[in-house]
Amino acid sequence: MVFVEIDPELARQAIEGYENELAPEKKGLDAFYRQFRCKRCGSSCRKEMSTRHVFSAPDVLVPRSLLRCEACGILFDPHSGLVVGGISAAE
Repeated sequence: MVFVEIDPELARQAIEGYENELAPEKKGLDAFYRQFRCKRCGSSCRKEMSTRHVFSAPDVLVPRSLLRCEACGILFDPHSGLVVGGISAAE
C-alpha cells in the first residue's frame, strides 16, 4: 500500500468550521508547567516527553510532560513531584 499525502487545501476544507477541543486543555497544562522551578537548584525547566509518561493519566486528552532543569539536568514529574532521572550515582 502506497501512502499518498492529502492535498493541504483539501485537508483545510475538511476541518473548516470545527472547533479545536484540545487547545484549552493544552493551554492549561502549559500554564501548570510554567509555574515550576528545579527541585534541586531553582533554575528554569523545559518540557520533555517520555513515551511511558505522555498518556499516563486516563482523563487527560493531551500529552503530559516531564520537566528537565536547564542548569543541573534533573528530570522530574511535576504532576507527582517525583524525581525520575538526571541524578548521578555520586549524589
